[in-house]
Amino acid sequence: MSNKQQAEVLQESLEHGHEVRDANPWNVALYGGGMLTLIIMVGLVFSVIVYDIMVRASRGAPPPPQFQMPQNELPPAPRLEEHPWLDLKDLRDAETRQLESYGWVDKEHGVVRIPIERAMDLIAQRGLPANPGGSNPSGPKTSVPSQSPGKK
Repeated sequence: MSNKQQAEVLQESLEHGHEVRDANPWNVALYGGGMLTLIIMVGLVFSVIVYDIMVRASRGAPPPPQFQMPQNELPPAPRLEEHPWLDLKDLRDAETRQLESYGWVDKEHGVVRIPIERAMDLIAQRGLPANPGGSNPSGPKTSVPSQSPGKK
């Protein structure tokens, strides 16, 4: 198309307020047909591949199980938790009971556990122990006895 024809089409389009040239139906049909052909070919290729995989899998022997075990026996650790939110709730409840009760930490050495509210009241009444060396300005050194797994 020459510059004069392009200018005439542009002027006509501006007068009408829209594009006045039509799309070439032959080009649109050719493009649509090419896309449809491409989609069908890709579908056929994938169908052949999937069919081949299925045929090969059906011919061979079934794969052996990873391990054989009786129905009543649990699998080896680590196992997935069936209800992790319930296990977490039980853990939090046990921790809360431990924080709110008296008990022995180490009976041989006379170490006891007191409720946390009572411990905070005692600290508020008596204050924190003084730092005898005065060398640690960040705060007093305190040791918290840990409960060994075998002792309660």
